Parts: sequence; structure tokens; C-alpha cells
Amino acid sequence: MKDIIQSLCLAMIGLLLLGYLIGDKGFAHIGMPPLYISEMVLTASIIFFIFAPELSIFYQSKLILMILAIDSWCFLQTVPYIETYGLDSLRDSAIYGYSIFAIIIANYMLNPKRIEQLCLLYWNIIIVCIIMMPIILIFQVDESELSEDNLPLLLLKPGDVAIQLVGILSFELLGLRAATLSVFDRGATVLRWVFWGAWIMVMLWVVSMSRGGLLALVCGLSVVALFRFRRAYVMGFITAIVAVMVLLSVLDIRYQGERRDISSTQVVDNILSLFKAGGLSDANLSGDMEGTAEWRLLWWHDIVDYSVFGPYFWTGKGFGINLASDDGYQTDVDERLRSPHNGHLTFLARSGVPGLMLWLSFLVCFAVALFRMAARLRERGLFGWQRLNLWILSYWIASVVNASFDVYLEGPQGGIWFWSITGLGVAALALEHRALSGQLSPAEAQVFQRMAMA
Repeated sequence: MKDIIQSLCLAMIGLLLLGYLIGDKGFAHIGMPPLYISEMVLTASIIFFIFAPELSIFYQSKLILMILAIDSWCFLQTVPYIETYGLDSLRDSAIYGYSIFAIIIANYMLNPKRIEQLCLLYWNIIIVCIIMMPIILIFQVDESELSEDNLPLLLLKPGDVAIQLVGILSFELLGLRAATLSVFDRGATVLRWVFWGAWIMVMLWVVSMSRGGLLALVCGLSVVALFRFRRAYVMGFITAIVAVMVLLSVLDIRYQGERRDISSTQVVDNILSLFKAGGLSDANLSGDMEGTAEWRLLWWHDIVDYSVFGPYFWTGKGFGINLASDDGYQTDVDERLRSPHNGHLTFLARSGVPGLMLWLSFLVCFAVALFRMAARLRERGLFGWQRLNLWILSYWIASVVNASFDVYLEGPQGGIWFWSITGLGVAALALEHRALSGQLSPAEAQVFQRMAMA
């Protein structure tokens, strides 16, 4: 019975993640304020966890203890403001509150059979999702013309989609698809072309619309490039992307997007704007790019000034106050903007320097743990698990990078995906530690070895 409840809980969370993958911001608004789909699933997951508790991860992983430390400190900066700001405090606390998903997933995925099933499901589902995305984008309405109460069910954000593109391509390049029973392995050549054609189309939309998405793609896929897996595939994708860019440039093909054109020129502008944001170049940038970068940098500078060098060093401004309005950078007449387009600085502004240090310490420890374990697994010849770690790491790094340029961790469609990937990584690490020390049961060891040889 306990196993059935846990499986149902994981299936429910999986369906939620699938909804965010396809519907993104639109799907996130299912429900009635203040009770949206994310809160419903979170509440149900907690209830499932109470009826089918699994606490083994708490004494097998120090990373879980670090997450609890972040949650505890941030909770202390939330409680004093609940009376004043009410639901706004709970809304702002989502940036750390969604870590409950990480804790539940880490406990319930501490089983090699479930991780194997996840890999089998992921690729077969993602094929359909990516083929659908270009169709969704063609009919997508300009978000500026919509109100928060009238969003369509499917509304994609480029930064969020970039993370999924990283997960898909790294899954392929690392060779994890070879371990699945996908339709790709049944001679569907046409489907392959359609799928990767859709991937490239969506990628062009992402890099035209979002600098954060562009950087997330580069950083996430760098993990794969670092280990030089399937070098021929990497070169093939680079060649295909360059060929498409050249074709768009020569034929001057462009598609009018909501805020920017989707074209080779726009992609170049986005790349140059990254250097602009870093103060390296002022050349050939549109006014939209310059204004956005300057606005963010000024706000980020003010947050560092009043937190690191000012009166909010220890506790920050707390969870509840509208940072954009209080800091003087509000751009929305309805004051819907609350966070500074940088999740790390949101931690700093709301929980002070101690909160930021706890957060950054966790990020570093998690990345290093995955990287070091991947190296150990490679030495032992456990290549399937090594690739799994690198896939999780590439997915996760793309999320962290995107969170540095967008309101990503603060919302359910980003925050829940981030913490779910984190929970999977924590479970994989704990499981691999047990395997290397010979603590798996015979049944678990058999599945572990099967995945290792995949």
C-alpha cells in the first residue's frame, strides 16, 4: 500500500511538471487565486507523504540538511511579515517553499527501479511535447495584451523553454536515449527529422527572445561538451544550427515576435547584449536591449548596496514586501512585478547575506557532488549512472543560469521544475553512494547494474 501511495504521489507531481512543460505560465494559472494548481498538488503531495512517509534520505544526504537550513532561515524572515502582507508573504516564500517537492522526490526516488522508469518515460513523452511547441508558438498571443486573469492555457516563456531544450539535447548527446524503448528506435526516420527540426525552430525562438535563455542553453550544454560525449553529434547539431542561421541571414527571413523579431540579426543582438550587460561592448545594440540590461544592473546594484553594505545585512527586507515598488523599479501599473529578475538576488534582498550564503553554499555543494560522483562512476565503469548525473547537472545548471536573468525560481513553472530536478539529483547521489559502498539489496543491485551498462 505504501509503495502504491508513493507511486501515485510521484505520478501526480510528474503530471504537474508535464503541464508546466507544455503550458508554462498559462498552465500555472489554473485555479482560483490564491489556490492555483501548484498549491493544490503541493498540499496533496504533503498529505500523501504523511500517509506514506519515507525519511531515509534525511540521514543519507547532507544536501537535504542544507535545504532545510535554507528553508529554516527564510521562514524566520517570513513569519514577522505574514500579519502585515498576508498572502503576499506566502507568495514570496514560494522561492524556498517549493523545496518541499525536492524533499519528497528525493525520498520517493531513492530506488533504482523508479529512476530507470523515469528515463523510459521521459524520452517518449518529450518527443510529443517538442513537436507540439512550434504549433503552440505560432498561435501564441502577445502576453502584453493579456491580463493575469485571462491567460490562455498554453503560454510559453523563452527562458523556461530553454531549460527543457537543454534537458532534451543533453539526454540525447549523453546516450541516455539508447536505454529507452522510444519510437525513435523503431525506424521512424521521418519522426527524427520532424523532432529535431522542431527542436531547432524552438531554439531559434528562445535565443531571439531571451538572453537568459541563450546563456542557459550555452552553460547547460557545456556540461556535455566538457566530457566530450558523442562529439560527432555535437558537431552535427552545431553545423545544422549554423546552416539555419546562414540561411535565415541570406534570405532575410524573419518572423515578427511579441517583442522582438525571430531572425539571425536578433540572435546576434542578443549575443552582443550579453557583453553589454557585462560592460564589455556598446556596439550594435538595440534600445530595447540596452534599456533592459541597464534597468536590471541598476536595481541589482541597489540590492547589493542596501543588503551587503546597508541596514538589511542580516535579515533582508523579508518575504512579503513588493521589492520592485519599494526599491523604486516598478514597471507595471498593477504592481505585478515583485522580484528583481535574479533569484539569487531575491534571496539576498529578502533574507539578507546569511540567506544568500546558505543558498550559494547549497548550489556549489550540489554541483560539486554531482560532478565528483560522475568522475567516480566513470572510474568504476558505471557509465549509465555517470551519464544520468551529467544529465541532471546540465538540466540543473541551465535552471540556475536562467534564474540569474529571469523571475524563474519565484514562480511555480520554474521553481517546481528546479526543485524537482534537485530532488532527483539528491536521490541519485544517495543511491550511488550506497551502491559504491555495497549497501544495496540484491534486487536493487540488479537494477542498478542494468542501468550502469545502458
